[in-house]
Amino acid sequence: MNLTHKHVMDAAERAAKHFQENLPGPEAVFSRIAVYDAGGFPYYKPGDVVAKLDIDRWNLTETKFISAWRERLAAAAGRYPQTVPGEGFRLLTAKGTVGHGILSGEKGAQRAFEKGVRIMDYARPGDLDYDTKMRLERAQVNQSNRALTAKLSAEKAAKWDAVWHQPWEVPTSPQPKKLRE
Repeated sequence: MNLTHKHVMDAAERAAKHFQENLPGPEAVFSRIAVYDAGGFPYYKPGDVVAKLDIDRWNLTETKFISAWRERLAAAAGRYPQTVPGEGFRLLTAKGTVGHGILSGEKGAQRAFEKGVRIMDYARPGDLDYDTKMRLERAQVNQSNRALTAKLSAEKAAKWDAVWHQPWEVPTSPQPKKLRE
């Protein structure tokens, strides 16, 4: 399967259009195969004999297709297709899309700050002048604080994410207390 960039993007557009027109409910889970079929994206079926190089190439192409499909569907329908491990995808509600975005962004920020700290740890203090040592020390403290803040914020968002996906019930108001007579 030799697919050009245009073939992949056209297939992603067709799949996004199909799911936008036939929007499944928030609890509906649909498979990757359904996404491939909706876009006319070719895939290998069980039992096909394929060279490893072709499989590797197809995996990269499939990743581009799924990413483009997600982006187009989220932009068109306002609902993000979240991965359901071992099953396929579920379209999040608008509220779930916001929660997922916050959680993903905070996890990404945490990883970026931690990477910055790791990179700065490679610097050898003996090779640095005084001003650079002070700058490195301040940066390490700032990055560590940012990484910790992002981690705590991501954990807090994960707790709220679990709450956002629960059905809400309107609380009943308590009966008014009688005044003493």
